[in-house]
Amino acid sequence: MSAQQKFLAGAIALVVVYQVCLTAGAQEEKFSMLQFMAQRQNLRYVKVPHRVLAFYYPWYGSKEFHKRWVHWDRVDTQTKDIGSSTHYPAIGPYDSYDTGVIDYHFELAKGCGIDGMISSWWGIRSYEDRAMPVLLERAKLKGIEMTVYFETVRGNTTKEKVANTVKDLSYIVDNYGSHPAFLKVEGRPVIFVYGRAMGQASLSEWARIIAEMNKKYPGGVCLIADGFSSEIAKIFDGMHIYNSVGLAAGKKIEEIDRVTGSVFNGWVELCRKEFRICCVDIIPGYDDTKIRKPGLKAERFEGELYRTMWKNAIASDPDWILITTWNEWHEGYEIEPSIEYGDSYIKITSEFAPVFKKKPYAEVKIIEKQKYPAIMSDITRKNLREKFKGIKIGLLPDFQSKIVQWLAGCGLDVIELEWQDLLDKNKFSANTLPIVIYAGGEGYVQSLKAPGDIDEAILGYLKEGGMIVIASSQPFPFYYNEKGEPVVSATKKFGLPVCGSGAFDRDDYIEGNVRGWESPPKGIPMNFRMDRGVFKKVAEKIPFPSDGDLRWRPVISKTLSGKDLYQGLARLYDQENIWFGDGIAYIEHKETEPVGAKFLYIWFRMLDIDEYEMMLYELFDFARGKIKK
Repeated sequence: MSAQQKFLAGAIALVVVYQVCLTAGAQEEKFSMLQFMAQRQNLRYVKVPHRVLAFYYPWYGSKEFHKRWVHWDRVDTQTKDIGSSTHYPAIGPYDSYDTGVIDYHFELAKGCGIDGMISSWWGIRSYEDRAMPVLLERAKLKGIEMTVYFETVRGNTTKEKVANTVKDLSYIVDNYGSHPAFLKVEGRPVIFVYGRAMGQASLSEWARIIAEMNKKYPGGVCLIADGFSSEIAKIFDGMHIYNSVGLAAGKKIEEIDRVTGSVFNGWVELCRKEFRICCVDIIPGYDDTKIRKPGLKAERFEGELYRTMWKNAIASDPDWILITTWNEWHEGYEIEPSIEYGDSYIKITSEFAPVFKKKPYAEVKIIEKQKYPAIMSDITRKNLREKFKGIKIGLLPDFQSKIVQWLAGCGLDVIELEWQDLLDKNKFSANTLPIVIYAGGEGYVQSLKAPGDIDEAILGYLKEGGMIVIASSQPFPFYYNEKGEPVVSATKKFGLPVCGSGAFDRDDYIEGNVRGWESPPKGIPMNFRMDRGVFKKVAEKIPFPSDGDLRWRPVISKTLSGKDLYQGLARLYDQENIWFGDGIAYIEHKETEPVGAKFLYIWFRMLDIDEYEMMLYELFDFARGKIKK
């Protein structure tokens, strides 16, 4: 071999090695939702110092400082009226960059027992971001803490959303997180995430974002989500609800007292069960009727709404109480002194905040497993692994329902699929994956490289005898495609007889006596009757949920033939023995198309029962008997 040939051979070898390393690196870097969930199970907050925090808006501007009004519209200083504000500030329309105003705010807040501000943040170099350096410095001088309220996620694809959000969060941590006035828990900088941003990225996308942040910052970042659910708790560090106006609007003070007492206790109990930071949000009132038509209003009841919420928030014993808001003037739920109310809400805050902080920490009671007797034991998990030994299970994107948490703790052989994997017969077939799980919301990718190619792949899988376990995080699986179009593919293409409600005049229901609903009929108690042949360790009757998302999407056998196999496993009945459809069912197509298809359908709210772990164990034990090893 000549010297030139040796050189070329060596170069080729180096390229091959480099490509192998790149491939290995790419495989190592591939995000695993199950691995992430398993790691998050070790995250526990049990002794978080009590704090009172208020949402703060640094988005105002005056003609004196900015040569124009910013967020103050149609200002009339003579009549003390602002077109975009429900009430009129006691100090008049001000500029958020004015250190005199900032000092006035922070001194008042500190004096009435508020420990810190959660400042609205709309992106790098935004109006609100440019205020942060001076806010942090003044907060340090006045002895309070600051953090940001992350308001929006940029991007359309998962890749864009993850990259942009990691960039934005990293900017916050790098520029502000080490400041002595920035809010921290156990050394981690705390960032709150608003509901808009929660909705702009799915929970699995947020999991990717958090994984990237924890990789970048070994100490971790503490993210508090807007929303309460066990799914959110498994991913985020804590939870809150920014606007609790729904608990008060249109209600009398006695009803507000009853409702908030119950709801606040529920929030805290969920957080304690999941060992997450619990925030209870309170409001002084709400009135956006000046800026929206018809708008929404929650009466202040001369301060009694605020007092009632304070009382019940303290009684529920959260880690933090959040005040919504200090100065969101547009929607009329500020506590900052105003012409209309003076400093009455500052005085009420100074009355209750010290009572809450009299105890330095919440009394965290570890919820024993005895309260949840159907939690799977290590022996039960081992038993399930033995039954599924040698069987691979596929997990369709998007990975966000509670079944993913369950899978993470079971140790089954689960393959996390991406949509392009469905187009590869070596990766997606009934032979390699006899069971696949739909754990996303209502949307899926229908067309990836060619129109309807994912649909064709799913149909091909079903016709091979594959089983799809439907355990979605939202009511109707395979409902929307990637364009957001309501295609209702579960019923119309894949042979899963799900009944919608026909809302918005959509053809998503099956003709007959049974159909879905947006909310259940009032005053009619209903229970799921559980098939005792399958469910031996779960309650015989499970009540229909009384709160949360109550959209009912049952399955029925009406579209099937007598030769098809249909088995209702959780059947919904009222006290008059009227059947409303099935919340859990097994379906096997033996005559109707697609012949060979198998479905195990679980209505999404069935995953919220206390016994859901054991329920899933018994369902998978049942499913194991329906597949060939």
